[in-house]
Amino acid sequence: MRNAIRELTMDELDTASGGDLGDLNQMDSMKLQMLMDRWSKSTESLSNLMKKMSDTSSRIVANLK
Repeated sequence: MRNAIRELTMDELDTASGGDLGDLNQMDSMKLQMLMDRWSKSTESLSNLMKKMSDTSSRIVANLK
């Protein structure tokens, strides 16, 4: 799952930068920042979901004992 997100993000970065990260103008820099922000929020959401799933599983196991 992480690899799929990472590949999507790298494709988005490549598209936003026109394929050359060396020549970023101001608009490209803003797009890059927005993409990085979206990636960060997605990663945080995924992490929160995984934690909730783990906590729920732990509670279920504890209740079975």
